[in-house]
Amino acid sequence: MRGAEGIREIYDRKMRVLKAKPSFAHASGTSTARLGDGLGCSVTSGSHQIEIDLPEAEGGADRGPTPGQVMRSGLAACLAMGYRLWGARLGIVLDEVTVEMTCELDARGQLGIDGSPPGWQRVSWAVRVVSDASEADVRRVLDTADRLSPMLACLDRDIVQRRTVVLSARRP
Repeated sequence: MRGAEGIREIYDRKMRVLKAKPSFAHASGTSTARLGDGLGCSVTSGSHQIEIDLPEAEGGADRGPTPGQVMRSGLAACLAMGYRLWGARLGIVLDEVTVEMTCELDARGQLGIDGSPPGWQRVSWAVRVVSDASEADVRRVLDTADRLSPMLACLDRDIVQRRTVVLSARRP
């Protein structure tokens, strides 16, 4: 695990390299999903593998999280990591960060009922931060991280996004 100084050094170095060589900034990633019997998939992404399935009530065998749970989890994790990363980069210590993500949808859309749109309609997340930094500094970290979040940037612009913040001071 790297501390705030180590994280700042990594990203300062990355910024210097990418400013000097913008072509190094272009990247891609590939994941491969292999459908087994039924609806369960074995997904390989780099050196990692995850089983993704649907619950029995939806025709799956419930051998892993659903695609929606994985996407929601990825978004929550990306935000939590981004808050810690931007805290380190901005010199603002966030002792603890918890992100609770809620995504709302109308299931009729994915079933082609009533012309309802498929996908999330609203995402809301509660961020709980423990820090001795001022509320203004913590909000600056969160606002910066949200503005530059690659996962939030991938969401459709019609999806309503709402963040709430609970800030607590560190206990001695």
